[in-house]
Amino acid sequence: MIERRRLMGLGLAAAVAAGTGTIWSGSVAQADDNGSGSLTGQVVGQDGAPVAGANVTVTSAMLDAGDATLTTDEAGRFLLTPAPAGLYDVAVEREGYRPGSVTSVRVGDNQTARVEIVLERRAPGESSY
Repeated sequence: MIERRRLMGLGLAAAVAAGTGTIWSGSVAQADDNGSGSLTGQVVGQDGAPVAGANVTVTSAMLDAGDATLTTDEAGRFLLTPAPAGLYDVAVEREGYRPGSVTSVRVGDNQTARVEIVLERRAPGESSY
């Protein structure tokens, strides 16, 4: 079963889907192996084009080693595996774009949680922070 929800706000749109299926390649971070699931995602611009080189920070109380820091590949994808079952927050930053985030992404045992984060371009002259 796949659960989908649309998140809008602060200049970003994100779609979150949880389920099982194909795992994307890309930047990979390892969490402590508790035999759980995976968290994978793609960062795209408003035009749907992948955003390569985006900095992705994954936070969760489930990560014994602390926050996981990833970089999206040329297809805008990233992967955290294994990811102990629990809730995760994903934050994304890339020069030229407004920051984006998704909160409360649920990773279940033997499941892959997927997130797609759509970043908005900054207006000319708009500061980074």
